Amino acid sequence: MAIRKQSRPKFVNTLSKLTPLGAKQRPSSSTFLIMSTLRFKTTINCGGCIKAVTPTLNKEVGAGNWQVDTANPDKILTIMAPVSAAQVKAAVEQAGFEAVPLG
Repeated sequence: MAIRKQSRPKFVNTLSKLTPLGAKQRPSSSTFLIMSTLRFKTTINCGGCIKAVTPTLNKEVGAGNWQVDTANPDKILTIMAPVSAAQVKAAVEQAGFEAVPLG
């Protein structure tokens, strides 16, 4: 009686699918994103400033997921999206403004 060698299961190395440094990664279907609200004190003072920051914020957090209260003395930027404070700060700074996370 001959003994048959069993074949081993093959595994896929998910680490071999690397993305370029700084590239945004899309969540997989098994990843759950938690919606958060972030607030920042900014130097976004007027409608012209909002127009200047709109392209970068829309790209980073999505249109309709942010607003700036220019009537508030601290010019509060509110973000309602699953992003980090560091991502928002970088996007605002890329547009030429400052953003300091609040509490």
